[in-house]
Amino acid sequence: MNRLWYENFRLEVGKIAFSRQIEQLIIAEINKGVRPQKLRMPSIRELSQTLMDVNQMKNLFHAVEEAYKNLCKAGILYTKRSIGTFINPDAFHDEYHETPPKQIAGFSFDKEELSENEFITIGPHYANGGAFTLPKPSLLYEELYQLSAVRLDLSNSTPYQYLLPVVHREVRNRCFDVHSSHLAIIPGVGMALKIVLLSLLKREEKVIISAKCNARVKELIRMTGAEIIEIESDQQGIRMTEIEAHCIASPIKLVYVEPAAQYPDTVHLTANRRDRLLQLSELYKFAIIEHNEEYGCYYSSPTRSLFDKDKKARVIYISSLSRHIPWLHSIGFVLAPKNFIDQLYVKSRYLYENWDIYFERALVRLLEKGLFHNISRKLNSSLATIRKKTDKLFYSMQLNKFAVLSNTRAGIFIFIHFMMDISTLIPKLIDSGFYDPPDRYSIPQREIRGLRISLYFGSLTRFNNLFKVLKTHFMNP
Repeated sequence: MNRLWYENFRLEVGKIAFSRQIEQLIIAEINKGVRPQKLRMPSIRELSQTLMDVNQMKNLFHAVEEAYKNLCKAGILYTKRSIGTFINPDAFHDEYHETPPKQIAGFSFDKEELSENEFITIGPHYANGGAFTLPKPSLLYEELYQLSAVRLDLSNSTPYQYLLPVVHREVRNRCFDVHSSHLAIIPGVGMALKIVLLSLLKREEKVIISAKCNARVKELIRMTGAEIIEIESDQQGIRMTEIEAHCIASPIKLVYVEPAAQYPDTVHLTANRRDRLLQLSELYKFAIIEHNEEYGCYYSSPTRSLFDKDKKARVIYISSLSRHIPWLHSIGFVLAPKNFIDQLYVKSRYLYENWDIYFERALVRLLEKGLFHNISRKLNSSLATIRKKTDKLFYSMQLNKFAVLSNTRAGIFIFIHFMMDISTLIPKLIDSGFYDPPDRYSIPQREIRGLRISLYFGSLTRFNNLFKVLKTHFMNP
């Protein structure tokens, strides 16, 4: 690292002050594309030695160590164990941690916001549809259903009594060390979110969400009568400074977070901002919903969960057993304090009226045999490979001249933003068999400027043929 980076610190009483020259260096590094959290600070020993050499001072090690601790407590620095100490992006004004967005012909993916009704979706939402088929072991369900179809005494049974231990084991495999009394199983991850919101929120209470959050979540929150406060996000997620400003102005009941999702404008929340969100939750007494519907659909290693780091029982975690397999995605679960879990079971009692114990036993046997886990592992590996090859194909065919490919960390969709209306492209997509509209006699008449393409769409050859249709459309409009 450039010596000027740390030779221009000013050591004052109990703290290290940044000079203007240091601020200019930060801006210069960020303009090169380096994010603030990548800017490693010198070690305590290295900095104390440099300060002694430059300022002709002695015995500064303990003073520098104390200053580092104070800066970490203040949120200006954060430490990654033996890796080093880094600058916290939240310590600076927004201009310091906004990386330049990708630009093409004056069009920016990060700045240009598209609503959901400006996208059309190509491909299935689950792996058992279209060209992407599930391996044969999943077909054993029918056989297991018949084997399980014996007369059972249901008089003293409770919902998911057979499934609960299996789901609890899966939760522990995700490194969540929680007791089963903190776990509730609810049919469908979407229904789980709805019941949690109805149990948690009252009319006119305030909820903070990202302005890039999808319309479905906003509608569920409005159903409770709560007031939505939308906060802008950058490449590192929701801005903590804005959350704190709203908390100071008026009481906040809930902050809703999606670690990653299938929608084009949902931004992954970085690790240091997650730490800061937990601090603010404790300070201002608001709850956090961590809605991880896309668990397992990561193209890089997932970060540690907010729920896993929560020591004050303020985070409610919602997920499903698997995003890849419809049967497992329909098994939503909630992790929360025991008293809240008890409320959820009371609120969701009506969901168990048509509860099928035989289906439950069949699922348990499939899970215990490890068949679903093998399927999910193979699918996840395939999706990651398809995603990487699709990126290369997009640029090799020079489609970046006409559109921007989103850089999502997770999910089952890729997103393409176009610089113009592509309504005239839709008939071509239908004729070539790539797009099946909800109503074949009612092609969307509104402006369409984006494609949401499922990674379950099929092989790379199928993506190649789709991209050829796009390229032909733009080359010969």
